[in-house]
Amino acid sequence: RAMSLVDIDLTSIAAWPAAAQRLLVAVDVGATNTRVTLASATEASLAVSVPKRAASSVTDLLALLSGVAAALARDAPASGVLACALAVAGPVPPGATAVTLTNYVAEDRVLALDALPPTLCPRGACVFLNDLQACCHGVFALHARGELGAYFAPLTGAAAAATSELRIGNNVVLAMGTGLGTGVVSVGTSVGALAPAYTVLPLEAGHLQMPPLPTAEAEAYAREEALFTRLSQE
Repeated sequence: RAMSLVDIDLTSIAAWPAAAQRLLVAVDVGATNTRVTLASATEASLAVSVPKRAASSVTDLLALLSGVAAALARDAPASGVLACALAVAGPVPPGATAVTLTNYVAEDRVLALDALPPTLCPRGACVFLNDLQACCHGVFALHARGELGAYFAPLTGAAAAATSELRIGNNVVLAMGTGLGTGVVSVGTSVGALAPAYTVLPLEAGHLQMPPLPTAEAEAYAREEALFTRLSQE
């Protein structure tokens, strides 16, 4: 069913400066829930998020996005969306105009760009990204602003006292959700006064399971089980 417009409050956008009401939209289509955030393209501190919503079919997802588009027109009619990115679970071929959401019901799992509400997802300025590919870009943005430590902390060892930051070279990013998302942020060296160049490599680990019984390596199994339990709880 469509999300009730009563559930969506975007009135804060109307109070932003006029120039800040040029928006970028991020949609996180998870295996269980979908999240939508609208952010100013010119003021990094200005953003508003819609309450997460469960979706198990493309019909559900389009109803949610249409509800957000309607709420934006109602609450901030002077605003406009410049571009939109949808992060989806599963591999995304370069330049894809449609993706198969494998976690959705079998008969309603193909999502096409041209089916999205154009006022929220502008034609020609809307892309699909693998969810961890999108996450990796966000991780680098936090690193560039010196804010990575507010969201990440070393787990163990002497490094636990160090400041969380990306290192030159390959940095693996993992996200534990319904599945296990994986990606790599490859950071290069600075060139003159320019910020370090970086490249994101999307990967896909899918759904991983712990072995149900201890193996012969009982000590290693106990450590792994404790680590997975901690990550799952956090």
